[in-house]
Amino acid sequence: MATQSYIINEITNREIDTIRAANGTSQRASSGLKDLYELIQKKIAKAPTSRLYRLSNEIEKLMKEEMTRAAIIIQSDLAELSAIEARFAEQLLVTATTIKSIDRTPASILKTFANSPIKNFITGNEVTKPTVNDLLKKLGNTNARQVRNIIRDASLNGRTANEITDEIQALVINKNRNDIDATTLTAFNHVSNQSKMGVYQSNADILDGMRIVATLDSRTSITCMGLDGKIIPLDSTQAPPFHYRCRSQLVPVVAKDLRLDIPGRQRASEDGPVDASLTYDGFLRKQSKERQIEILGASRTRLFRKGVSIKRFTNNSGVVLTIKQLEAKMPNEFN
Repeated sequence: MATQSYIINEITNREIDTIRAANGTSQRASSGLKDLYELIQKKIAKAPTSRLYRLSNEIEKLMKEEMTRAAIIIQSDLAELSAIEARFAEQLLVTATTIKSIDRTPASILKTFANSPIKNFITGNEVTKPTVNDLLKKLGNTNARQVRNIIRDASLNGRTANEITDEIQALVINKNRNDIDATTLTAFNHVSNQSKMGVYQSNADILDGMRIVATLDSRTSITCMGLDGKIIPLDSTQAPPFHYRCRSQLVPVVAKDLRLDIPGRQRASEDGPVDASLTYDGFLRKQSKERQIEILGASRTRLFRKGVSIKRFTNNSGVVLTIKQLEAKMPNEFN
């Protein structure tokens, strides 16, 4: 199998390692949530109802401080990730091409990737350009405010500490942990892709662009399904992550005259190894109607089974179109 198949396989396997690293960081960043909840629980239990309103501000502050600690842990691990991912990309280009040596990305540039904006980040129907720091600053703010409001409402309505325990636990532990997981995975994906992209840009003379590669499983977003296989220029602003928990990767497209014949490599999928040239669209067309409905929903599956490409389910920025928007966009297919 050729160079491109080898590179796709190596990078999709690398994605698994990156996710594992992100999960490890997330666990450490979340390690104080249980103790925080127990502290909050004790403070509420000891306080008379008349004092709960004033206590709510103190608890909101405690929650924000804990999430700031979590953000520091995530940020420190990202600093190491950048250099590791760049060296991986450099070694990959040497191994998979006829080139004996390539230009290395300076350490001073690698340090900037954690602060570079995510240029095509989709939240709902909006496309924004947040930095990792922007995402980290948001950690826990909404949850802290909601806990504060729950405690204030309890003080006004005469609810006891026991009556609000479950609501507070869900926010302090469960929701905060979920937010840490989502932010960590997104941040790791961004720094990983940016670091590799820096290497590709430093060696633009041996590449013909980059290919977006999504994960071939049922958890992949419609945005990433539609972008899978798309070739973009080395200076493109449309690079993953495209949303929270995005797992899409960038694969360098090596100039044809520099490729090697490397055997025995395929692309991983939820159903096992598949041909490296298979896109998500092709992968999904091999699935049963029931599974297609599970992944796309009934309306989009009807369009998909009529031959409509997944790429048409989003706009040019990757924002997923509503069913009404799709009907307006392709009335003939709906009829």
